[in-house]
Amino acid sequence: MSNGPLERNSVGLAADAWLRYLELLDDFRPDLYRYCRRLTGNVWDAEDLVQDTLEQGFARLGLLSNPIDNPRGYLLKIASNRWISRKRHVHAG
Repeated sequence: MSNGPLERNSVGLAADAWLRYLELLDDFRPDLYRYCRRLTGNVWDAEDLVQDTLEQGFARLGLLSNPIDNPRGYLLKIASNRWISRKRHVHAG
């Protein structure tokens, strides 16, 4: 792997893919936010959890071999797992 900078084209492709991903999930984002709000109990942590969930979901897309039949469920499961991980980390530290 090269230690050089990422090419402008690669960065542009990633940015385009991120925006398309957000567009595709636009209908599910209000449900995701409400779910994260219930999990966390406050607006600030909910917003962080939504962002973490969207980022992790996007990062995993390249690893999947099957289509996501239930995008809403996929996001809610990621949010649950991220929240559990955070709580474990806080209690373990």
